Amino acid sequence: MGLALSSAFAATFQNLDFDSATTNITLSLPPDQGVGYGPASDLLPGWQLFQGTDPVSPLVGYNLNPISLGVASIYDANSQGFPAPVSGTYSLGLYPGYPLSEYEPFSLVQTGDIGANVQSIRFINYGSPFELRVNGTLIPLSYEYQPGSTNLDTRLANVTGDVSAFAGQTVQLKFTTVQMPGSVVNGLDDIGLSAQTAPEPAETALFLLGLCLMGYEFGRRRRSDARK
Repeated sequence: MGLALSSAFAATFQNLDFDSATTNITLSLPPDQGVGYGPASDLLPGWQLFQGTDPVSPLVGYNLNPISLGVASIYDANSQGFPAPVSGTYSLGLYPGYPLSEYEPFSLVQTGDIGANVQSIRFINYGSPFELRVNGTLIPLSYEYQPGSTNLDTRLANVTGDVSAFAGQTVQLKFTTVQMPGSVVNGLDDIGLSAQTAPEPAETALFLLGLCLMGYEFGRRRRSDARK
């Protein structure tokens, strides 16, 4: 009986590659700032997006070249503003803001099934990294950077994490932006669940953690100095 109920309420993850967007633009912008904004339900179907603890407003950008922070945008390969890397049709770029000088992260959330044979989660990252939690549990991530780009906002990393402990369960995935000096965007694309075993988090991941801690300490000192 319990298994039957569990199956009845099981959910399939949607739009993990961000390619299911319907670009229904309801607010247009000048070309140098991007195409415009559309409903989050059209541009990010299947996902819930939060800034801090608050749901993001109903509008999400399309091919934005942001003139301020605290915005989210999907991108295609024809973006004339920010040259976001794209695998497939669209990728997602998040630009966390600093209201009252405090870093306010974005969180991207969805609930769905992890198959019984799944061992790892894999995705593409550009710009600053992400923290990933599954049902509230922090997942160590391994970042493998691709050679060729020195731009911290557009360099690509193949990211892998071990989710084998959650195989066969319905779970919540929560991606949260992490601050890194020198980059203003946290980019995400092509999320997938794989039967391949995840590698151990490499030195690159530890290096990223060090950078993020440096960024946090730098921001803390700036805020402390501003209050003096």
